[in-house]
Amino acid sequence: MSANGFGTHETLVTVTWLDNTESDLDEVQQMAANASSSYDLAKQLKEYVFNMIVFNIMRETNGLEAELLKSALDDVNWNEIADYYYNDYHEDD
Repeated sequence: MSANGFGTHETLVTVTWLDNTESDLDEVQQMAANASSSYDLAKQLKEYVFNMIVFNIMRETNGLEAELLKSALDDVNWNEIADYYYNDYHEDD
């Protein structure tokens, strides 16, 4: 099943969120510029999103909300997102 070109709805929502927040998009573009590979960028993106969202929520709760959010983030295809940004940034290389 495809969600607007991405493999999962969670992946699409993550990309949409990153694209629609100027400070996040700037950060992601900087990561893409400095990444040595798409795989490297995928690891950085996962860490960036987890740090911004999961750790903030887990500081406030260890309950259902945190577990559901972590589960949804586990369904994000970080390699797909990394390819999207990495290839866009490095298409002229």
